[in-house]
Amino acid sequence: MHPRIAPLAAAALAAFLAGPVTAAEDNTQALVDDMNRLLDQAESDRSASPWFIKEAREVLRRYHWPWRETLLDETFSDGDYTRGPAWMVDSGEFWVARSVGLRSRVTAQSAQPPAEQGGSRDAASQIVGILMQEVLKNGGQQQAQPAAQPGRGEIHTELPITNAFLVEVEMAALGGSGDSRFSFGPYQGPYRDTGYQLVYLGGARPAIELRRYSPRRSAIVEVREDVPALDDGGTHTLTWQRRDSGEMTVLLDGGELFSASDRGLRDPFTGFTLVNEGGDFAFSRVRIEGTGR
Repeated sequence: MHPRIAPLAAAALAAFLAGPVTAAEDNTQALVDDMNRLLDQAESDRSASPWFIKEAREVLRRYHWPWRETLLDETFSDGDYTRGPAWMVDSGEFWVARSVGLRSRVTAQSAQPPAEQGGSRDAASQIVGILMQEVLKNGGQQQAQPAAQPGRGEIHTELPITNAFLVEVEMAALGGSGDSRFSFGPYQGPYRDTGYQLVYLGGARPAIELRRYSPRRSAIVEVREDVPALDDGGTHTLTWQRRDSGEMTVLLDGGELFSASDRGLRDPFTGFTLVNEGGDFAFSRVRIEGTGR
């Protein structure tokens, strides 16, 4: 190594290894940036062996934190999902419930009972519903909770998202049925038919899948089957990291579930969607960070 570079690299590396650090700390990232610049210089003037540069970059990669711009930090604390930012409901019903966030309740599809002749029961139900809405509106203390909807609930927000991103979703599955299913992820285009989805599948053997989808084909990028069941009523945090290289890491409550790589989608994303395909869910926070380019 070049005489000027060796002392700087040694000092930086000593500071880097001096104590425990976290990738989210500004000082750590600044140090990683400095080390990468030194390696770039060493590579340019050939003052260090290619083996050393490769090994050093691999070590630094584990501490590199490319997501430096907050694109979205939504807690639904204002009680209104239609503004700041605006979320749009595509199917089902969503509402903001105090202390738990954005709520959605979906049941499996079932046959509807035949309507009575003359529609007397239907008319009575409508009248009762109107009266209940007036009572709740006048009380002004609690937002009405819609009944469970059959099939599917989906909500999205239009948001420019860099191809490399960090998504963190805090959620709770409140139904406790064991068969809940939800997904979320960034999409591309006005029809939301291209993107990535992180899917939770409840049941006897809960699993989390990472999927890439497009109008012509869909693919499972990675799957982890032995995950803890999320239908315990507690709040859980799913963290999803994607780097410029296409490498993705998924964590549950801070513990890594899997890493995978996919470069099928290389363009920026245009929005983010949450999907409920069966269950009672509350999303208390959605945070998205990008690379700023």
